Amino acid sequence: MIKSTNVHSFTADTEARFVVADLDTLPDNIIHSDSVVFSISKPLLLFLAFIEGQLEFHVNKNLERLCYQTFYSLLSEQKLFTQLERRIREAIEYIEANITQQLPISQLAQVAYLSETQFKKSFKLQVGTTVAKYIVNLRMDKAKALLLHTDYPIHIVAEQVGYTDYTAFSRRFSAHFAMPPSKFMS
Repeated sequence: MIKSTNVHSFTADTEARFVVADLDTLPDNIIHSDSVVFSISKPLLLFLAFIEGQLEFHVNKNLERLCYQTFYSLLSEQKLFTQLERRIREAIEYIEANITQQLPISQLAQVAYLSETQFKKSFKLQVGTTVAKYIVNLRMDKAKALLLHTDYPIHIVAEQVGYTDYTAFSRRFSAHFAMPPSKFMS
């Protein structure tokens, strides 16, 4: 991210992929951040891939406006981690790709090529939360989205986010959102 007050000489490898978004205003989370480079979330990455595909064709003004609004909304929800160290980033990608599985620290530490203690310390230092809390938050956010935007029954949602025991899922969800999953059903 390069703010209008910054002088820069940005260049990228010809193989690199990047997006230039010339915005008049930035969301508060970005304006108040000291991060210049940050990792982007999976939803934002997928949306950027969609936009890239749309730019290959003529886009009408209404679609451009909607794309901008969606991009801005996703950008405002973006958690600005400074660029994560490769091993921690790979562990996060592994967690996201395998969220339906059990994710013991020993397995995640192996993915990151670190000891369990080093992995837990590095993860908390770089991400700002423990591995366990990160996984629970990711699972609960995905469960909430599935409940709001699909017709899946609660036990299927529980399985989709790594819970084989419906009761344990329901308790965790209720504790996380202060209401049972049935209140979020679409």
